[in-house]
Amino acid sequence: MSDANRSYAGFWVRAGAVLIDGLVLFLPQMAIGAIFGMLIGDQMTAAMATMGGQIALSLVYFSYFHASSGATVGKRVFGLKVISSSGQANSFGKMFIRELVKIPGGLFFGLGYAFAGFTEKKQGWHDYAAGTYVVRAKKADVASVDISHAA
Repeated sequence: MSDANRSYAGFWVRAGAVLIDGLVLFLPQMAIGAIFGMLIGDQMTAAMATMGGQIALSLVYFSYFHASSGATVGKRVFGLKVISSSGQANSFGKMFIRELVKIPGGLFFGLGYAFAGFTEKKQGWHDYAAGTYVVRAKKADVASVDISHAA
């Protein structure tokens, strides 16, 4: 698909997808917190271990889904997909780097994310780092089934 035929996903629809992914990750992340809280007696150590576990879970979740199908649960809800600018498949390593770059992009007042609202192809810092775009995926070609003539 040429660049002219692509519909790049903007900041707000991507933010909506991230909110849904946050809901998907909420219970597993709470479970991580409960487990570390029970296993580690010191409250500060448990909090740090919990934060590390939650970050690791998020890195793996987003990297896995972007590498395997190009879309997390949230992106699927909105019909979005992460694609490589080179046309090659997204590797787990490349998507992991993309996720790591989101960390400083979020720490600097969200500038790494907001950047997507001001670029032609709506790329955040993490998209530039990984050579990716987020596009509106075409609807799957699904054969329609006519059930009006069923016996």
